[in-house]
Amino acid sequence: MVAVSKGSRGGKRFLRAVIHPLPRASRMNDQEDSETIRRRIVELQLEHEGLDAMIDSVSPQGDFDDLQLRRLKKRRLQIRDTITLLQMRLVPDVPA
Repeated sequence: MVAVSKGSRGGKRFLRAVIHPLPRASRMNDQEDSETIRRRIVELQLEHEGLDAMIDSVSPQGDFDDLQLRRLKKRRLQIRDTITLLQMRLVPDVPA
C-alpha cells in the first residue's frame, strides 16, 4: 500500500510515497497460504497500477523532482518483481 503526500522544495514539486513493507507469511496449510498469496498479488497489482498512473501523470511535467520520479519508478519495478516471485510460489515444482 502506498500513501502519498505532496510538497515542494526549491521550486520543484515532489511526491513522497510511504510504502508499507510486505507482510511476513506465517505457516498455514497450503490452501490458506495460496489464498493469502493470491490476495497479496491483487493488492500489489493495484499498488502497481496506482504508481503507474501517478508516474504517467507527473512525467510530462517539467517541474517535478527527478529523484522522486526515479524512486517511484524503482518502487514500481520492485512491486513487479515481487508479484512475479509470488506467482512463482503458486506454481508447484515439477520434477524434470
